Amino acid sequence: MNINRDIGKVILKLDDTYYEKGMKKISVSLNGIRNEKISHMSRRLIIPQLIRSKEWEKFIRQFIENLREELNSLLNEDCIKEIIENEKIEKIEKIEKISENNKQLLYLYLASLHDGKYENILQQLLENILQENLNEIDQDTNILVVEREIFELENKCKLYEEKIEKLKIITRQRKDKINELEMKLNISFDENEKIKQENSKMMLEIQSLKTQIENINNSQCSFENQKSNEKVCEQKEKNYNVVIICNDKELIKNQNVIQMTQTEFILKTEEERKVFEQIYVYKKGIHISKLRKILQLAGKKAIFFESTQELLRFINVMEDEDENRSN
Repeated sequence: MNINRDIGKVILKLDDTYYEKGMKKISVSLNGIRNEKISHMSRRLIIPQLIRSKEWEKFIRQFIENLREELNSLLNEDCIKEIIENEKIEKIEKIEKISENNKQLLYLYLASLHDGKYENILQQLLENILQENLNEIDQDTNILVVEREIFELENKCKLYEEKIEKLKIITRQRKDKINELEMKLNISFDENEKIKQENSKMMLEIQSLKTQIENINNSQCSFENQKSNEKVCEQKEKNYNVVIICNDKELIKNQNVIQMTQTEFILKTEEERKVFEQIYVYKKGIHISKLRKILQLAGKKAIFFESTQELLRFINVMEDEDENRSN
């Protein structure tokens, strides 16, 4: 007597209400089938697999425990008690009087006890339940074939869903990578624009420095020419006129130096600007467009300074040279 196989036959015959309740919270595992799907699958497909699995005893134990309330009610009936107590009787006629559902429940309960003394009762119950159709579980009916095909298709669908999910993940990752590259490209573009602007600014400063160097060289040549003719030098000293262009009119206190803002200088007429022998420009706070305008108007006379220290040092050098020439 293959008890687990026979239990499977009885479960296949079990009333739907009892079957659905017995299958709730079943926690056994089957290869290729998710645990939560077991209770929703066709019993003709899933029960044979559960009965043949390594965890069939655990399955029967959980199934019986789910029907504990119905079994307790059944075992309290007098006729059921009498059948269980008279297990030695070869033929129990009272079995015929038990309802079909109660026969199934009684069989499952006694089979779960694994007690050899109930073998006679179990055999009679099984014959009565199955009505001599003992090979029903092995019949390869068209329904079972279709259900197996459905099961295989469901497994294939599951594999396809997993592949699709993996492809979605890869797609998201690639999209994120593209977004990251686009962001880096935009940052690089902005940095290049900044570099271009800095280059333009530096070119202007270089041009300004070249002009300053040229002006300094011209000034030095002028000083050397002044040495050759003292009288001419004295006359130039009398006419020597220096202007400082800056935002702060109190930059330096020197009666020989005129200070004015960039706006005041720009508003001067050409004739008024001609009297300035040297034009010193303190660049701090003056917009680059104004500096270009001053350079355009002043020409080679303009000398640009980045700091007050540099400007004052240059003026002191010029005054020292003037004093030396006077002596």
